[in-house]
Amino acid sequence: MRWRDKDVEWWKNVMFSDEKSVSRFGTSGRQFYFKRPENKTPREHHKKGTKRGGGGKMCLWGCLTDEAPGDLCRLSGYMDAETYVDVVKSYVIKTWEYHGLERENLIFQQDNASAHTANRVKEYMAKQKITVLEWPPNSPDLNIIENVWAYLNQELDRYDMAPEDMDDLWERVQVVWENIHSPAVQLLTTQDRTTVYEAWRQYGLLNSKDKARIKQAMSCVVISKN
Repeated sequence: MRWRDKDVEWWKNVMFSDEKSVSRFGTSGRQFYFKRPENKTPREHHKKGTKRGGGGKMCLWGCLTDEAPGDLCRLSGYMDAETYVDVVKSYVIKTWEYHGLERENLIFQQDNASAHTANRVKEYMAKQKITVLEWPPNSPDLNIIENVWAYLNQELDRYDMAPEDMDDLWERVQVVWENIHSPAVQLLTTQDRTTVYEAWRQYGLLNSKDKARIKQAMSCVVISKN
């Protein structure tokens, strides 16, 4: 694996990207509450309303640079090769230009979803001279943007009322994304890029047995501007 011996400074040139689904009624995964030992019966404020399918889901695509979060977009419908080319054209390149990053030194990370690895996408990447980071098929999910998604879910859960509709959900998502503090992202990327670097250096291609151990080493340190 040719990226295996690169240092942390090299990893700062990598833009990480990913898709994420969010629901109108709560995020996926477990949620917990605390109560006194004598209060055995759950109270009303311990309960959270749900709907089948989350009341509607929205698919997002976002990216993260060492400078700050990049663009975030709301996807409509299925992500195929043509849609993905439009995303790269409209958001990846524009993010690089907005932050004034030297394109010739930049590397783009994506997972191995079929829409990302289609020939149409590969041809466009080659034409635009976008260097794509080789990503193992059975990786332990070292994509550091996962920590940003976790923070997004956490902040969306802070609202007392569920969004009225999907447009209201999108408004909330944008507020959270725009208030992610850039210095905190730099701290996140420095810490997690160190984890990624050490993982590549020590293990090269990681298999599923390493997944839980490596993910446990990655912590979410994203802090909002507030």
